[in-house]
This record gives sequence, C-alpha cells and structure tokens, in this order.
Amino acid sequence: FHFFEDKSGNLWFGTSGGGVVKFTNQAFTYYDNLEGFKEKDIFAICADKKGNVWVGTSLHGVYKYDGTTVTNISEAAGITTLEARCIYSDSKGNVWIGTTRGLIRYDGTYHKYDEPGCENIRSIFEDAAGNIWIGTRGHFAYIFDGKNFKKVDAKIGLGNENVYSIVQDRNGKIWMGTGGGVFVYA
Repeated sequence: FHFFEDKSGNLWFGTSGGGVVKFTNQAFTYYDNLEGFKEKDIFAICADKKGNVWVGTSLHGVYKYDGTTVTNISEAAGITTLEARCIYSDSKGNVWIGTTRGLIRYDGTYHKYDEPGCENIRSIFEDAAGNIWIGTRGHFAYIFDGKNFKKVDAKIGLGNENVYSIVQDRNGKIWMGTGGGVFVYA
C-alpha cells in the first residue's frame, strides 16, 4: 500500500488488489477500469514534476498516467521484469524505477543501470546533496552520485541486507528501515 499527495492536494493510493485510487474533495475515484490500465496490485505510485502519475505493478510493469491516457512504458524502459517495486521522482525531474532486476532512470529517455547486486530494489531516495540512495532486498543499500555506485553494507555497520525505506533528517543523517530494525548512516 503506497500513497502520495500531488501538487493539487489530491491523495493517490496504490492498493493491493484494489488498483489505483484518488481522493479529492472528500470523494474517492477508482481507476480500476481506466482503458489501458489492467493491474490491481500496486507496489509503487508517485508523480513527476509534470504531474504525470507513475504506477509500479506486480504483473504488468510500469504505467504512466498523464490525466487522460494510460501508457504501459515497461518495454520502452527496458524493464525485463514485470515487477516494479518502487518509483521515485527526484529534484531534477528524473523518475527512478526500482525493479527486481535493477534500476532505471527516466529523463525523457530510459537509462538502465546494471550495477552488480543492485537488484530486488525496494526503496529509492534522494539526499540533500543530490545522491540517489537505493535500498534492496538481500543486497544491502547503494549510493549513486550520478557516476558511481557505492555499496553500504555490513563493512560499515549495516546489520541487515534488506533495506525497505530510506529518509534523511534535517541534520543530514540518513535513516534506513531494514529487516532487522533501524540503521543510521551519518
């Protein structure tokens, strides 16, 4: 179950079995019968800077909804798995897609990253310096500075290889929710 608030104040929900739902002015709109959208199990949902809604699913890859048209972008993005677990829109307008087989960035063109071990992605986050943090299931975490990946693992104290959420506090510390508890990277 994932959700976000768009720039108009609407709440969007990705559900398990109920598809995509939007809450506006005390009313729910269900997008389960929208033409081109045939998935009800939603793993990820977010909006990009243009207001497009991106949806990651369990069986049909990634969809982009521009308010009128639904497009399945999986093939164009080179998504070789149909399971998209997380989607993140960064401060530069890039959309990052985490799949079970790797990381994809969309900036008008799709770029696939084949960093060994950077798979089974469960979380993506941009820190204040513009670095992209990637949390994985079974492969710890990675920091991508735009050119290189750095692994964050047991060597620096991360005690669990499953990283499900990443945030940064106002003091600049990175907090990770893992399968074994919370880890702070300072």
